[in-house]
Amino acid sequence: MNREDLHEVGHVGPKYTWCNNKIGGGRILERLDRCLLNCATLNLIQMAVVKHLARIVSDHCSISINILANKAMNKRSIMFEDTWLTYKASHSVVQASWNKKCFIKGRSISDQILLAQELFNKFRHSKAKKGLVSIKIDMEKAYDSMCWATLEKVMDSFGFPKAFSKLILECVVSPKFSILINGESSKWIEAECGFRQGCPLSPYLFIMCSQLLMEEFENIGKNIGIKVNPNGPIISHLMYADDIMIFSRANKNCMKKVDNILKNYCSWTG
Repeated sequence: MNREDLHEVGHVGPKYTWCNNKIGGGRILERLDRCLLNCATLNLIQMAVVKHLARIVSDHCSISINILANKAMNKRSIMFEDTWLTYKASHSVVQASWNKKCFIKGRSISDQILLAQELFNKFRHSKAKKGLVSIKIDMEKAYDSMCWATLEKVMDSFGFPKAFSKLILECVVSPKFSILINGESSKWIEAECGFRQGCPLSPYLFIMCSQLLMEEFENIGKNIGIKVNPNGPIISHLMYADDIMIFSRANKNCMKKVDNILKNYCSWTG
């Protein structure tokens, strides 16, 4: 440890990580499993905490590490601040989109609910001859189906450095899973696409890829939305994480545009 400049990270939970599973005087408890970081890594992070998880079947307990990066590290990587993703070493890579409220600092998904209520009130009192229509879209297994090639192309289009994009993809691409069944591990299951639910990086990667859908609405669906009042903005869609609500005038031309937008997004992302 001294030769390689390694330092032990503090831990929470049970003191010992290994037990010989014997009873009485023959029982031995030791702390064998540890997390070691060098000085260069410790200087980049603000806090690192190792958790000793419960020992259930194995004689070793699992350990997990939670890392909180400091400002110096964030400036060299990605920061999720204000309304969108900003790469501090260059410039803002994604423009703010008020249609999105999920996973974005300073925004609340409840704002979308209030706006949706105002729009449905417009439906109720509208005097439009041809009527208005709302469509609720639920993306089936949105995280699990997202194509990795799409993420790579999206990051490239946003101007992320190749080396940085490669690091992100290494955290996402080609994971393997094994299920513990009655104390025995199953065969390895290889993932072919998707983001892992529960991973803190996944929401931000998913919302980056969903920018493709926002751009399609801007390019194809400029005139399909409706206004709450004559001087207000045209609202075509509201996004709630992996759910979308679309608002449009009730005519065949608008519905064809909506259909094309959704088909394009599905073909790009999987």
